[in-house]
Amino acid sequence: MTLSEAIQTRRSIFTKQFTGEIVPNEVITLALQNAHWAPTHKHTEPWRFVVFTKATIPEYLSIVEQYLDTIEFPNKEIAIAKRKKLEVVQSNVSHIIACYMKRDEQERVPVIEEISATAAAIQNLLLTIHEQNYGAYWSTGNGTYSEIMKNYLKLSEKDEILGFCYIGVPESRPYSSKRAPFENVVEWK
Repeated sequence: MTLSEAIQTRRSIFTKQFTGEIVPNEVITLALQNAHWAPTHKHTEPWRFVVFTKATIPEYLSIVEQYLDTIEFPNKEIAIAKRKKLEVVQSNVSHIIACYMKRDEQERVPVIEEISATAAAIQNLLLTIHEQNYGAYWSTGNGTYSEIMKNYLKLSEKDEILGFCYIGVPESRPYSSKRAPFENVVEWK
């Protein structure tokens, strides 16, 4: 697969589309190594990752449940459905990677550059997982931006969680997708 093919064919694979099989740790390691090569202004390397394996996913899910306990849902059915999704995560997902931005202590660059560098690292991670024929889903749900999650990951006040990558073996290859012509978003001067 060429880089262009990887970029153009990568799709989000949702947790219900995973088989429950385990992705080899070597694949996760390769994806994290490639994530580490994202662009970084002044070499601050702000990206940080916490990897949950099949054995430690229940720990992460218990924090998500604590977060869900703080929400007032419009009705009981929505609350039940949210918790059912956690059961799917437990049974289908191989690894979950918490992705966050560790703010440069000297604040040498604007925070947007640190967030952007971390997002670029996550894209490298996602492309590597896809190139290795596994699936991933970058989620910002389940309390990503909550103080509960920030405290659980022991982040400082200036650090920011950018999401969680759910990784697994897809049941089938992803569907194709369409984009509007790229000319719609490009202006040449």
